[in-house]
Amino acid sequence: MEDYNSKPNTERPHAEEKIRRNFLTKDENDRIKNLWKIVGKKETEGQHDAKSFFEIVYLGFLKEIEDRKIVEEDLKDLQKQLNECADNMMSILKKEKSSHSST
Repeated sequence: MEDYNSKPNTERPHAEEKIRRNFLTKDENDRIKNLWKIVGKKETEGQHDAKSFFEIVYLGFLKEIEDRKIVEEDLKDLQKQLNECADNMMSILKKEKSSHSST
């Protein structure tokens, strides 16, 4: 049984535990860096870019997938869902902003 009153383990992980999996290509890693720049720039301009943000989330998730062929259809479905979610978020923002201009 777990002791919820015990102090959390704050020891630093051993060197072998620090190794992070990253199964992205160089182009995919570069894409993430560029997307962060785009998202940051738009945020400073007061704009939102949900599509780019969700692409970052998707690519970040791909880092964990060693053999994409096994889950290829699932990944396509996930990407579609994330795109739909981003579109939905942007339409909500657009609707909310348009309600301010009509009042």
